Amino acid sequence: MKNIFTIMLFINSIISVAQYGNDYLLIGNVQNSWATYPGSIDTVVFEVKPKGLFTEIGIYYDISTRGTNFVNGDSLEIQMSFKLPEKADVTDLWLWIEDTIIKADIYDKWTASQIYENIVARRVDPAILYKYNYEYWDYDYYYSMDVIEMYMLRIFPLMTNLPRKVKFTYLIPTEDLNTQ
Repeated sequence: MKNIFTIMLFINSIISVAQYGNDYLLIGNVQNSWATYPGSIDTVVFEVKPKGLFTEIGIYYDISTRGTNFVNGDSLEIQMSFKLPEKADVTDLWLWIEDTIIKADIYDKWTASQIYENIVARRVDPAILYKYNYEYWDYDYYYSMDVIEMYMLRIFPLMTNLPRKVKFTYLIPTEDLNTQ
């Protein structure tokens, strides 16, 4: 019975990650960076594998411009913020470029940002995934400032007629699945 309960809690935490990401998925025209619109997550696939004391979770996304008014030829970028469980450790990022799958390199945030911006300027296919702290006011507790650890995924380019596929993988201690 405990295993079923653990599995249900785990499934609930995965679904909340997908829903949270969808709330913060924006598509923007890099020529007009102030103009962003909600994007569409057309498909989400989860891959769950035990890895010793950890559980490896792979999440595949198909992201498109469905529901937007972008036209062919726009230089579009995907911007998706999401939250992962507290002890999650992201291990890789994969980007589909047509029929080729490319594994991302891991860099410090500053270096990765510089590489990403240089590639966007050349109009080729980069993706970047980084962690940041999101600060917000918690009005329930005496107007205090709280901080949430968030992730930002950015992918360029997104074509209006062709969704982008991306996968990232993270590890979480299996014992923490009961607390999510």
